[in-house]
Amino acid sequence: MTDSDIRPLLLSTRINRLFDTFHLRDSEPQSNDEVANAVTITLGRTVSAHAVEQLRVGTFDEAIPQDPGLLDAIAQHFAIPEAYLGTADDDVAQIHRNLQTVAEARDAGVSLALRGDGTDLGELASIMAKVVQRQHALTPDETTST
Repeated sequence: MTDSDIRPLLLSTRINRLFDTFHLRDSEPQSNDEVANAVTITLGRTVSAHAVEQLRVGTFDEAIPQDPGLLDAIAQHFAIPEAYLGTADDDVAQIHRNLQTVAEARDAGVSLALRGDGTDLGELASIMAKVVQRQHALTPDETTST
């Protein structure tokens, strides 16, 4: 059992998981500026990179930000359930594990193309885990021929 199984995930941990997960394998994660610009468009008002940074460094780990719309807009930007940034229950832990699986699949070289809303992260994570397990089970010669 890990620490994350015992205690609730901090908001900063959850937000940083989004940055760490949602980028191409050979690309850097999005910057605070890039996410702030996208959230600005979603909210129709200016959100600074500093505001995003404050969420990432833990300024609001012990208190909910005064602008909950900001969290919803960040969740929308990363196309994940808003509950992941808004609550600290079992669903959050499951989504967090699913995101970790998606990131591991990306790092293993599995290409994903997601389109539209309604992507079930749990189902996607299950598929990705099977693909990664199969890839690890193959010898180097087998991976080049499949």
